[in-house]
Amino acid sequence: MDQEEIMQQLQAAVALHNQGELDQAEAIYRQILTVDGNNFYALRFLGCLQSSKGFYQSAISLLRKATVVSSEDSECWFNLGNAYKGATQLEEAIVSYRSAEEHGSTNPQIFNNWGRCLQDLSRQGESIPILEKAVGIDSDCFGAWFALGNSWRDVGDISRAVFCYLKSIDASPSFVEAYLNLGILLKEEGEVEEAIASYRKAIEVKPDFADAYLNLGYALKEKEEVEAATDAFSEHYRLKPIAQSFSFPPAVASQPLNIASEVKVPEGAEFIPSYVSDAVPFGMHLMYVHIPKAGGVRFSSPIFGCIQAMLLKGGLEKFRDLFASAFGCQGFAALASDRIDSAPMRDGIVAAFSSYDFPTLDFSFLTPHRVSSRELSLAMRDQFDVQPIRLATWRDPRKRLKSALDYLYRTSEGDLDLVREKIDQKDPFLDNAIYRGCFSDFSPQVSPDEQRDAQLDYLIDIGDFSVMNQIMSSFLSRCRLPNIVVNKKVNVTSADKRMDAGIAACFMEQCVEAGFISLDCASEIEQFVSKGLPAEFDLEVDPSSTSLHPLSFVVNAATEVKTSLNNCLLSTEYLLTEEGQEFLRKTFA
Repeated sequence: MDQEEIMQQLQAAVALHNQGELDQAEAIYRQILTVDGNNFYALRFLGCLQSSKGFYQSAISLLRKATVVSSEDSECWFNLGNAYKGATQLEEAIVSYRSAEEHGSTNPQIFNNWGRCLQDLSRQGESIPILEKAVGIDSDCFGAWFALGNSWRDVGDISRAVFCYLKSIDASPSFVEAYLNLGILLKEEGEVEEAIASYRKAIEVKPDFADAYLNLGYALKEKEEVEAATDAFSEHYRLKPIAQSFSFPPAVASQPLNIASEVKVPEGAEFIPSYVSDAVPFGMHLMYVHIPKAGGVRFSSPIFGCIQAMLLKGGLEKFRDLFASAFGCQGFAALASDRIDSAPMRDGIVAAFSSYDFPTLDFSFLTPHRVSSRELSLAMRDQFDVQPIRLATWRDPRKRLKSALDYLYRTSEGDLDLVREKIDQKDPFLDNAIYRGCFSDFSPQVSPDEQRDAQLDYLIDIGDFSVMNQIMSSFLSRCRLPNIVVNKKVNVTSADKRMDAGIAACFMEQCVEAGFISLDCASEIEQFVSKGLPAEFDLEVDPSSTSLHPLSFVVNAATEVKTSLNNCLLSTEYLLTEEGQEFLRKTFA
């Protein structure tokens, strides 16, 4: 093949590439490279094609070779940066984008993507001048205006952030994400009516924009427009269901992991095993009724995060064979939600249930948070013919109250006036929170005279976390979910963040005298508390005859003003290697 034939073949491949005939284009590019392994255009275009298909490492290899062949081509450096960005090798992406600029590029997308990499690295201050270059080159680059607005928001310059979001909307009136972020910012600034208008505009442009409905629900709830908020939440959960069905190809044979190979974890973490065995029945429905400052984040967040990573965020596709071997079946349906923290949100979810059409629901996990769980439990029974096990965690009422006061002090960044205000308001977070979770509909005032039927099946003492670990292990095993590696303690206020001991003692006495834990200490609650493992969570299998789940979900939580969760879904076999052990040491350092 001479040079003229190569050029003809390249032109044909590029035409196919542009028409979306990627396999045919790839075949021609590779044919050219067998003849001329240093053909710049074949290397570059094949690299771009591989990047568009998500094969980023292959793309990086081809594009790096192309930059060696022709180091002056700024667009090739741009393409290489994009491949690194796709592979989340952000520092390398930034180096490539900088090389594109150094070689004379004025493509605004280079600076847009460069700025977004800096944002992903939490270097918002550095991203601002880079993104300003993008909009300086092209004032209609709406994506760069949007990203610039995000950076100004993150560094605390609200007026500039609003200006950038409006510029993004001017440049692209159909860019709904700008309306959404503008609305979120306006709501945070107390301009709720303006936020609602922005969310409604996003919905007008994109009627199926689920996130706009969610945020509209929050804003309407704040305005106490309960029915409208419920409708907005219902539409969100209809468009973005919390229940889905999943299917697998026929299971492939896999080498079971012997239980003797249990993963070793650092001192500050715990390994919660998930056992794979034909003797473990499949499926369990669990409703965790969250009682604040009683171990909820340590229990519910890892479970929901595990379900999310496995089923909703790409884990199923990435580890399909391992999942198939663990499930032993070709299809199932699951339902899961993070915190359901208001009556309108709860009622919106209940309303959306009727649009979820499944022959059966195999497992579920719901977390009502400071809101009555009765409505969810009844809706699960009526819609799916399942009755979730309703479980909450118990902590000594005085210790729970002290921890809650410290939490308010920490999250308000030392604002004692806010803590006093919460006490004066008899905030349910402080006032008889355990009793509310067990019996109350979370009305502003609670009284034992108004006691209804219990909303719980079990109230577990978390004085000994081993019982909670067994419950987590049982749920993971029955639902064929991965093992979990998690911090031993989460959301604990460190000594340097707690209020002065004397002030804390004064607040405690004030709360106790006002009856804030009187119902939490009532006999009805004491009769509920269980220090052992309920029979429903006993796996009744010999762990030595089972194998570990082939996947593990690693979650590391850090608490300052807010609790942040960093997590990763990995092969359990990887965690058994020295490299995997080093990963765990660094994660929980």
